[in-house]
Amino acid sequence: MESWASTITSIGFLIFFIGIVLILMGMLLNIVKRGSRAKRGDENEKEDEKGRVRGGGVVLIGPIPIVFGTDRKALLLAVAVALAFMVLYLVFLLAS
Repeated sequence: MESWASTITSIGFLIFFIGIVLILMGMLLNIVKRGSRAKRGDENEKEDEKGRVRGGGVVLIGPIPIVFGTDRKALLLAVAVALAFMVLYLVFLLAS
């Protein structure tokens, strides 16, 4: 039976690998999207000007979250994620 440390390490490497794959897929999709626009000749499309970017994030320093967001929905989602991470932190802290 594997120890908890090796299981957590394996999960960490898996999450890191998945993140790298997602970044590479995003870059590839961006290149493909730009290529299809260049073929059509509509680089300055009107719908790009209408687009609105929303986002939020959580920075955890130990069990203390720092939450930020661009609008109310993104902020509430970031708070929910922060609470979930805090609960996980406490579960692992009490389990060890």
